[in-house]
Amino acid sequence: MVHQWISQAVILGLLVLLPRHTKADSISTTKTCFAVNKMIEVNFEKDVDSNLPSAWIGIYKADSLSGSNSSDLPEAELWVNLCGTVSCDPASNPSEGSVQFRAKQNQGWRQTWPLDSGIYQAVLTRGDDDATWPALAISSKFEVGCTTTDESNDANQPPELTIRIPEEELTIRISEETPVISVPKSCFSMNETIPVVFNNTETSFLWTPWIGIYATDRMDGTAMLPAPDLWKKLCGNTTCNTANNPSSGIVRFGLNRNHNGTQEWPLDRGTYRAVLTLGDGEVFRSGLAQSIVFRVGNCSTGTPTDGRVDAPTTIPTMAPVVATTPSPTVAPVGTMTPTPNSTQMKELIATVRSLIENVTLTSELLVGKFLRLAFHDCIGGCDGCVDMTFFDNIGLQTPIDVLKPIVMQYAGQGLSRTDIWMLAAVVAADVAEVTVNIDFPFNRIGRKTCEEIHSDGDCGNNSLGEPAICDASGGPHRPLCHGDIDGTSTIEQFMADEFGFDAQQTTAIMGAHTVGAMRAVNLGFEGRTGWDLTFDDLDNGYFVELVGNEKHTASNWTQVFRNNSDLPGKPPRFQFEADVKGVDLTMLNSDIALVRNLVEGENLMPSGEVTCTFSGPDACSSDTPFLPFVQAYAKSRGIFLVDFREALNLMIDNGYELETTCEEDEVCTLTSLF
Repeated sequence: MVHQWISQAVILGLLVLLPRHTKADSISTTKTCFAVNKMIEVNFEKDVDSNLPSAWIGIYKADSLSGSNSSDLPEAELWVNLCGTVSCDPASNPSEGSVQFRAKQNQGWRQTWPLDSGIYQAVLTRGDDDATWPALAISSKFEVGCTTTDESNDANQPPELTIRIPEEELTIRISEETPVISVPKSCFSMNETIPVVFNNTETSFLWTPWIGIYATDRMDGTAMLPAPDLWKKLCGNTTCNTANNPSSGIVRFGLNRNHNGTQEWPLDRGTYRAVLTLGDGEVFRSGLAQSIVFRVGNCSTGTPTDGRVDAPTTIPTMAPVVATTPSPTVAPVGTMTPTPNSTQMKELIATVRSLIENVTLTSELLVGKFLRLAFHDCIGGCDGCVDMTFFDNIGLQTPIDVLKPIVMQYAGQGLSRTDIWMLAAVVAADVAEVTVNIDFPFNRIGRKTCEEIHSDGDCGNNSLGEPAICDASGGPHRPLCHGDIDGTSTIEQFMADEFGFDAQQTTAIMGAHTVGAMRAVNLGFEGRTGWDLTFDDLDNGYFVELVGNEKHTASNWTQVFRNNSDLPGKPPRFQFEADVKGVDLTMLNSDIALVRNLVEGENLMPSGEVTCTFSGPDACSSDTPFLPFVQAYAKSRGIFLVDFREALNLMIDNGYELETTCEEDEVCTLTSLF
C-alpha cells in the first residue's frame, strides 16, 4: 500500500512538472457563402486564461480589417459573447463551441440583422467598452448575399424541444432560444391538476428560478411580482434541492402536491397565469416567461380574459356568442396522421419557408397581403382558392401571383397550394414580429385545394352567380364580414360561425391590422400609412391607437366620407381617420366596432355612416365584448403576440382536425372530408 501511495505521488509530481497544454485561439465559419438573412454559425476555441470572461466574437466587414491595427480593432458590425448573446453572463463563457448570428438573436452594434451583402470575417477578441480590442484569431473571409446549393439547410431553423404530458395525451413544442412556460389548455375545472411545462434557457440562473401561479388581477405589470398564489421549485416541490433544478420539464399543481403560496389548494375560481421567475425571500423579480391566461372553474364560459386590464366603464350587456359548429360550407373534419419521411418533409418546409422569407423581405406590404390572403381563403375552410370575381377579394391576386412560382415548384412534393398559402401567413407574421421574438412554427400539412375537394369539377357558383372554376383565383363564393356596414354583434357572430372564435380570439386575429395598408384603388378605402405608426411591424400599436395605454392616449378618431368619384367602380366609403404625430392613420368601422358598440339600423347606417362619435358627449357606447381584450393587448405586446399566434394557428387549420395524434417533432398530415 505504501508503494502504491509513493507511485501515485511520483506520478502527480511529474504531472505538475509537465508544461500546461494550451489551446491555440482559433475561429472559423461553417461555410464561406451565406444567403441574406441566413444564420451564420461561427466555431471557436479560446485558451482558458484570465481573459476568457471578457472574450467575445465580432463580425467585421473584411475591408475594415485591411491595414487595421490587430491590437485595436474597429467597431464590429455584429457581436455576441462566447456564451451566445450580448446579454448572457460572460462568466459562463465556454472555451470552445459555436455561436450563431441570425434573426431574432440578441446581437448588435453597427448593423442590425440581416447583414448587408458583402465580404466579412469573424474575429475572436476580448475587452469591454473602455478597452482596446486585440484580434486573438481571425476567420477566413466569407460572403453574405451569395447563392449556395444548401441555402435551405434546416440548421438555419431555431432548435426546438418537445415535452410530452402523458396523462393529457399532449405534446408541446417550445423554443430553446428563450425561456418558455405553458399550460396545455385555457381552462381547468375545480380541483383539476394543473401541469405546467417549462424550458429555462437562463442557465446562469438555474439554481434560483421557480414557477408561480398568479391571479391575473394581482399582476399589475410592474417590474416586481407579488407573492404567488401557489409556487414550486423547478425540481418539483418547495423543499427539493435547487441544485437539482432541471432546465426543462413539467411541474404539477394539484391535490397532495407539495406547493405553497398565498392560497391553498384548490385554487379559487378565477383567471391565472403561470410564471417562470426567479428570486427568493422577500424578493420576487419580474418573470422570465409567462403562460397564457387560464381559468379555474366555469370552463363553459369561453376563453378567459386577463384580469390585469382595467374594467370597461360599463359592463357589457351583449350576450356572449358561444363557439358554434363549423359553417355548413366546411365539411366534417378528419384525423391527423404522421407524414411519411417526416425528416424530409421538415427539410422541404424549411426550404419553402426560406423562399417565402426572401420574397417577403422584398416588400414590406407583402406581410399584410399574405395574412389577408390566408384569412379570406380560410372562410368556409382553407382550400387554396379565392373567388376573384368577388369585389371584397380585390387586391388578393398580387399575393397569389407572388406565391405561384413557389407553388409550381413545390406543390407536387408534399405541400399543397393551400399549405404554401398558410405557410406564407405564418412566415409573414414571423418576419414582421421583431420586438418580442416569439417563433411562429409550421408543422401541419395536407390541406386540400378546391380542385381536390371538388374532383367532379362542380365548384359551385362564384359571386356573379356563374359556375365557378376550381383554381387559385376561382372557387365557390364565400361572403365576408364587411369593413363598413357590419356592426359589433355581426362581427362577433361571423367569427364564431366561421372559425369558432370567441371574443378574445376575434380581437387577437383583428390585430393583423397592425401590419399592412389600404389603397382606395382596391376596395375604396384609403389608408396608405396603415392602421398604426408601425405598419410594417407586428406589434400592439393597433390596439394602442384604439384605447391607449400608460404611455399613449387613444387617438382622436373622426369619421370621414370618401366619394371615390375619381375611381370608377369603387363605391363611396365612410372610414375613420386620425392625425397621430403628423401621420394620417385609418381605421374601418369594423376596427372601431371592437371598442364602440356599433349597431346596424341604430347608430350604423346602411351607407356605413356612424351617427355617434368616437369620443365626446355624443360618443358611441363602449359596451362591447372585445374591449377588455383590446385593453389587455394595448398594455402588453407579448400577451397579444402569444394570443395572435394561437388564433392564427386555429385560422389556418379551419376545417381540419387539431388532435395531437402524432409527435410534435414530426410533420403531421391533416385529413379532411370536404
